[in-house]
Parts: sequence; structure tokens; C-alpha cells
Amino acid sequence: MIPLATPPTPGPPTAHARGTATSARCLGLALAGLQLLAARPAPGTDWSAGADLGWRAARVARDPAATAWNANHETFVAPRMRVSLDGNDTRLVVAARQEAFLRRSIDGRPRLTLPRLGAGVADLRWVRTGPLGSTRGYGRYARSTTPLDVAAPVTSVPGGYATWSTGARVALGPLEGAGRFDGWSYQDPRLADAHELAWEATARPLRTARSAGLVGWRHRTVGSAHTTLRSDLVVAGFRRALAPALAAQIEVGGAEAVLGSAPPRRGPALVVSLSGPDADSGPVQASCTVVPGLPVEVTAAGERSLGDVRWSVRWESRLDAEGGWRRPPSLVRRLALGAEDTLGRANVVGAEVSAARLLSMFPPASRTDALRVSGWLVRRMRPWLSLRLDYAQVAETSGTPSRLGAPDRYRLGASPAMVR
Repeated sequence: MIPLATPPTPGPPTAHARGTATSARCLGLALAGLQLLAARPAPGTDWSAGADLGWRAARVARDPAATAWNANHETFVAPRMRVSLDGNDTRLVVAARQEAFLRRSIDGRPRLTLPRLGAGVADLRWVRTGPLGSTRGYGRYARSTTPLDVAAPVTSVPGGYATWSTGARVALGPLEGAGRFDGWSYQDPRLADAHELAWEATARPLRTARSAGLVGWRHRTVGSAHTTLRSDLVVAGFRRALAPALAAQIEVGGAEAVLGSAPPRRGPALVVSLSGPDADSGPVQASCTVVPGLPVEVTAAGERSLGDVRWSVRWESRLDAEGGWRRPPSLVRRLALGAEDTLGRANVVGAEVSAARLLSMFPPASRTDALRVSGWLVRRMRPWLSLRLDYAQVAETSGTPSRLGAPDRYRLGASPAMVR
């Protein structure tokens, strides 16, 4: 099942100046449009606007051995906007944030760079429900100048990058369909852009109040300049609701998979999953996919509140199309643990630790182990003003060092955030 509401873990604007300018215009138009919507809110409209103004210090290793470092200070401003439109059976949410910063290098002779665009994101969510079914769609675009801007997953690719994702899920009576397209582009011309397309079609000819028998087709392609992975599954299965927010599903059938230039592999396939009723929600999400000729792919994620602390955990071992200096896809094994607590009534403290191992699926064989640690403290000073302190570190801990260097990065930041 395609997890619609969980866009691909952000990966690394295009290497080309034209692509960077285009992304900046898109984000600028998104912000301008949201300002117009907020200026004349319609009935059922909820909106907010604000800005982050802050300072941060960063250190970046010049070489994989971390024998020399670059250090800099940055002052940044990041306007943001969010608008939600609610009707009787429709909900639309649009949000955008774009950062601009001024960097001052402090290693060697201090020097000041010209203002430039930093991290930015634009997000759209749309849900429509009716007596016959529901339709859900999303679109997301994110850009960054460093992996430190990305909360997850761990990545050791240097330089700027962008990722975008769009998808939809439709349920109409006994028929279901879903599709998703993800893309990654990199600022460094030596890195390989990548994309992934996945879609599925399902019919449920047998249905009861809590169970359904189903048949379906699942398709997936991954590639960069050329397709490097293709898989097709024809399955029959069974779905049962275990709780109001949890459903289990098992599918068996036949599959054909092609990896690189290898001949097609055909054989039996198995898919087992736990998810919310719409395959993209719920407190627990898990899946296991077995396809001939490919590694077994497993994903499991959950969230739970214990007292005032909210815990989250995610494990995955899957073929990732992120690209970069490897030929996609790569086999990625990743574990992430997070916690967030409310102290008093005005303080929120949180932390996340994630570790990943990236294995190349094509020669030359390579391996990279990476670690990311982040923490934050947010204090609400006024209803419209909060102060945020945060720390982030990304490092390669072992394995084959990135051929493009700069494996270790540290950043400490402080920023007041204003919202209307």
C-alpha cells in the first residue's frame, strides 16, 4: 500500500542556477498567494502568518578525516504562512516557509557573503469526502543548502538539494486507487538526480462491516537518467479492521522485478501491512514486502504518549531512490528515536537520534554509516512570540567515506518566532 500522507523522506534545488531561480520564484508566489488569501479570509477559513528571525553558528569538516574545519555564523529571516479552508465535506491546507540568510565566515580572515536563499518548503493537502467515498491529495516541495536543514532522514550528501512529491488516493465504493511521484535533485553537478513512481489499483468485490477480500495491481519504478528498478505485482488479499484506527492486510500473488541490466526475476510475492483505515494514518504503521530478486523491504513506525512525553520510533530497511553519488536505488537501513515533553505550560523540549546504513546495489560496492542527533527547546514568551534554541549534528560514523567529502557538520541556533 502506498503511504500517501508520509511523503518520501526528504532527500537532497537543482544543480543549475536556472533551477534554483525557479524554485525561489515558486516559493515566493506561494507566499504571495497565501498573503492574498489571508487578507480576505472566507467563511470557514483559518489562517496564520509569522516569521522566524535568528542566528546560528555552524562547523563543517573540510575532508572526510575531519582534520580541518570551516566555521561560519548566519543571520536569517524566514517568513511563513498557513491557510486552511474547511467546507462541509472538503478541507484544503496550504503552507509555505522560505528562509533568507547572511553568512559570515570566521575561519581565517573573516568575510561576509551576499544575502542568499536558504531552506524553503511549500505544502498542500486536500481531502474530500462524500457518500460514495473519499479523495485525498498532497503536494510538497522542499529545498535546502545543507543536510542540517532536514530533520530526517540521515543523509551525508554535501551541498544543496531539493525534493518534491505529489500523490493522490481515491476510494469509490469497492474500488481504490493511489499514485505517488517523488523526485530528488542536487546542486552539485557530480551527483545523480533521481525519481520514483508508484501506483496501485485495488478492487474489493467481497466486503463486510470489518473485513474485505481484494485483488489488485502494484507498480513501481525507480531511476535517474534511466530506469534502474521496475517491479509489478498482481495480488489477491484480505483486509480486516482491528480497531477504529488500525487495519491489517495481507496480499499474496505473483511478481516480476528488474534491477539494473539484470534479466527479469519472476516468482511469488507477499505483502503484509498494518495501517490506518486509509493506509496513511493511525498510531502504528508497518509493512513487509517480499519480491523475487529484491531485498526484503520492512518499515515500522509508531507514536505513543506516556504521561506528558510523546515518544516516536521508526525502523526501515528498504530500497531508497534518493540518488546522490550512488546509482539509485540504494538499500537503506535506518532507525530513528524521538521524544518531546512539555515542561510547565510554556516550555517544550525534544530530541531525536537517527542512524542509517546505506548500501550500494550496483558496483562498485560501497557502504556509508551515518548518524544524526538533534535537540530543541521552545519557550512561549507571549501568545504571539516564542523563542527556540536548537542543535543539530550530522556525521559519518564509519564505512566508506563520501567521495565528495564534508562528512561532519554541527550547528547551534537561536531564533524568536512571531505568529499572528
